[in-house]
Amino acid sequence: MLDKPISLLRVALFMLTVVPAMAADFDPTGPRVEWFGQITAHYRADTDTCFELNGPYDAYGTLQADATGQFRTCAFGYYDPAIFAPGRWLKITGTLQAGAVRVGLPLVLGAQLVLTSRPLPPPRPYWRDPWYGSWYPHHPAYWW
Repeated sequence: MLDKPISLLRVALFMLTVVPAMAADFDPTGPRVEWFGQITAHYRADTDTCFELNGPYDAYGTLQADATGQFRTCAFGYYDPAIFAPGRWLKITGTLQAGAVRVGLPLVLGAQLVLTSRPLPPPRPYWRDPWYGSWYPHHPAYWW
């Protein structure tokens, strides 16, 4: 019975001491972004794993309009460098940090990382004949 209040007290002390220190660099008011990128570098920073990526690309594989060609993202925890190797594609969903531009690259924090394949190109525009009968393949008889 005594074990439970002590463990709750430990959790509360952890939350009061460690979480504000971890959240000191995080700005939650930045815009939420969903970008694709190809990994160029992978390194550890304290308890985070950071990636440098080519991009940012949108869901159709086109480079964003105001992009510099590279960006960085950091996510909490350990990501295996053998699995998240250079050349692989990542889908990043996180918060863009406006004041945290280091080394001239935009930074995305609080990121959710998903390994993915290269984004598909946008679909081609579909041209539809205005005089084509929609029942033609199902009803081949002419109307006259």
